[in-house]
Amino acid sequence: MVMLRFGLGGELGRVLAEDRDRVLDVLTQIAREKTELHGGRVTSVLGSTVLAVFADGADPADIAERAVRTAATVRDSLSVPTGTLTPPQAAVRGLTVHAAVASGEARLPRRPCADSPSPWGGGRLVDTCRTMLDHVQAGEIHVCDETRRHGERAAAFRRACASAIAPWELHALHDEAADQPWGRADGGVHVSELELMQHTLLHTRQRSASHLITLIQGSGRARTRLLMEFQRRVEDSHRGHVRVLAGTVPPPRTGDPLAVPAEILAAYCGIEPDTSEAHATARLRATLDGLGPADAADLYAPLARLLSPRPTTVAAAGTGEVLRAWGKFLARAARKQPLVLIWDDLQHADDALLDVVERLTQTHARVPLLNVVGADSGLPDRRPGWATAHPRTVTLSLSPEAGDALDRLLESLLPPLRESEVA
Repeated sequence: MVMLRFGLGGELGRVLAEDRDRVLDVLTQIAREKTELHGGRVTSVLGSTVLAVFADGADPADIAERAVRTAATVRDSLSVPTGTLTPPQAAVRGLTVHAAVASGEARLPRRPCADSPSPWGGGRLVDTCRTMLDHVQAGEIHVCDETRRHGERAAAFRRACASAIAPWELHALHDEAADQPWGRADGGVHVSELELMQHTLLHTRQRSASHLITLIQGSGRARTRLLMEFQRRVEDSHRGHVRVLAGTVPPPRTGDPLAVPAEILAAYCGIEPDTSEAHATARLRATLDGLGPADAADLYAPLARLLSPRPTTVAAAGTGEVLRAWGKFLARAARKQPLVLIWDDLQHADDALLDVVERLTQTHARVPLLNVVGADSGLPDRRPGWATAHPRTVTLSLSPEAGDALDRLLESLLPPLRESEVA
């Protein structure tokens, strides 16, 4: 048995009270679809709580596996990955997913007819799930001891800081479970694109050659999740051997056009946002010295202007000079340690930054630097020849995933146009 509870927190305050039912309807439908995909059945819905049972099959291990995977699939379809040691983070602020899985026998009342609403079940197993759920934090999946014993072939569990009734928490699903007919709990991530990106990173490291990957998709939600998942996988599998730096370009007139280069430089140098300018420049000088004496003096002045909190400093010095120095810095950093740059919303970048990003793989070809760019169709519209006819570059158009759970949820959060608003 799986019991799911969806929390709609204060951050969703902009959603009108009458619209919350619509959001809960979408969440319930997502839970129902994922449950049926794994061979289960939603028997009861009470407010934001959904109860599902898995009665088909004589193998307790198979039943436990399907129940655990259902809980993980529902959670992951509404989340973005964070790291291997923490549960996924909700993709929408204010939305939380809590799940409890318990094994045993349950007696559920029959519905009077097929069209009548599902009754809310009771009994010991339902009470057990409800008690377990009271101790489940956002993004966690707790299981009873019996479910843990039956489900060990498909998942890894760890001790939960809860109660004796729910001593175990789902840690990870085993890879071999991905081959089962009910699919993976991957939250809709584009698997083939991820494999290509990881393969390109291996080429970048092994051949010490820079590469550029561009991901184009009109809706940025799936693209952003793909970039975040790639970053997580690189950090997990290449820990200590590859440096990953990421940033999102702000829309025009909403931020500094050089905000992301400045953030990348600051992150590499270990400069926090509240660091004083004097300490920041000292960290920059130490970082440049650590990368080698060649050109360090020439790079210091323009890069210090990039880190300056005064925007006019860069304008006075010339954006081109600053960005050229920034590109040389990245090449030197990649020679010391393979480097992955991840950009999102690059369509917002100005022409000067686009030029530098596009040409990085050509001007610094013999360094292990992987440049991964995410953008919407505005980028190829502005630059029809973006990265074409260049070696070691590839552009992928991401197809929208039909019925994506997160997209449906986000759409439900947009209130429908009301008659009072039409006038």
